[in-house]
Amino acid sequence: MLIGDLADPGPVVSDRIQGINEGVRESLPTLKLASLDTGGQSVRADALLTKFLQTQRDQRLLIATLDDLAAVYAKNAVEMNRRQSDCIIVSQGLDRNIHGGASEKKEINPNNRASVVLGSVAYYMDRYGYDVLPLVLRLLAGETLPPRTVTQHILVTAANVFREYPPFDMN
Repeated sequence: MLIGDLADPGPVVSDRIQGINEGVRESLPTLKLASLDTGGQSVRADALLTKFLQTQRDQRLLIATLDDLAAVYAKNAVEMNRRQSDCIIVSQGLDRNIHGGASEKKEINPNNRASVVLGSVAYYMDRYGYDVLPLVLRLLAGETLPPRTVTQHILVTAANVFREYPPFDMN
């Protein structure tokens, strides 16, 4: 199940959608993929997924959302339909909706074992400079750059969230 703004996602999100599809097909080739288009409104994930869950009563579901806010609304739908035992959610972006702040509820947390949110892919936009600066220096030196470069992304789960976002509020 893929949930997000699927109608006109743009090139970056299109690449994410393609990556999700390829990853699922590689690992689970027999899995049937369904899509729910939120039309750019993450809040719609709740109602859309609720309707879908009601038609898929005896199915286990992997839910991949294109943004963390949609994951939070999808989580609400899973919980309202009491499908925690057969649904798992992965997301994109690792924003505060998912990892929480110092005193906020954290969906991805070793102590939150009841969460259906498995993890979220972190892009670390605040660290892009470390990847871009070497490219700029190569460009200034007259080198030809590849038409496309990628930065490192990490799937943050309960197992590694404290390494990526240390719990400074524990003491």
